[in-house]
Amino acid sequence: MLKLALSLMKVSIMGLGGGYGMLPLIEEELVRKLKILKEDEFLDIVAKAQSFPGPIAVNTAILLGRMKAGILGSIICSISIVLPPFLSILLIALMFEKVEKYSIVRNFMFGARLGVTIIIINYSLELIKKMVKNRVILVILIAGAVVIVFFKISAFLVFLVVATVVFFKVTNREEKQ
Repeated sequence: MLKLALSLMKVSIMGLGGGYGMLPLIEEELVRKLKILKEDEFLDIVAKAQSFPGPIAVNTAILLGRMKAGILGSIICSISIVLPPFLSILLIALMFEKVEKYSIVRNFMFGARLGVTIIIINYSLELIKKMVKNRVILVILIAGAVVIVFFKISAFLVFLVVATVVFFKVTNREEKQ
C-alpha cells in the first residue's frame, strides 16, 4: 500500500495537467514500472472512475486504493493524489501576484497548457485504440455520441445511460473473472 501511495504522490507532483493529464503517468508507473496492475485492470478502473462525478485522477486513486486495501486504502490514495497539488497551488497562489508580470512566467504557463493538451489528446487516442479490443463498450460509446448529435437528446441524460451501462458491463466482466 505504501508503494502505491508514494507512486500516486510522485505522479501527482509531476501531473501538471490535472486528472486526464495524470492518467498516462499513473498507467506508466503502476502498470509498466511497478507492475501493481495489469493493463486491463487499469482500463477497467479508469472506465469506472469516469462514470463517477469528480476529478478523474482522484476517482482513479480512490478505486485503486479500494481494490488494494479497502476503505482505508481509498482514503490513503485519495490523500496521496490530492496533497501535492494542493500544497503546490497554495504556494503558487501566495507568490503568483508577484511573478505574473514577468514574460517568462506567462510563456511557461502558455507552454504548459499546450503541452498538457497534447498529452490529453494523445492518451485519449491510446485509450480509444485499447477500447477497440472491447467492441461492446466501443459500440455503446459511439451509439451515445450518435444519439446526442443526430437525435438532439440531452448529453447529460445520454451520459447517465452510457456511464451506467459501461459501469455494469465492466463490473460484470470483473465478477466473471
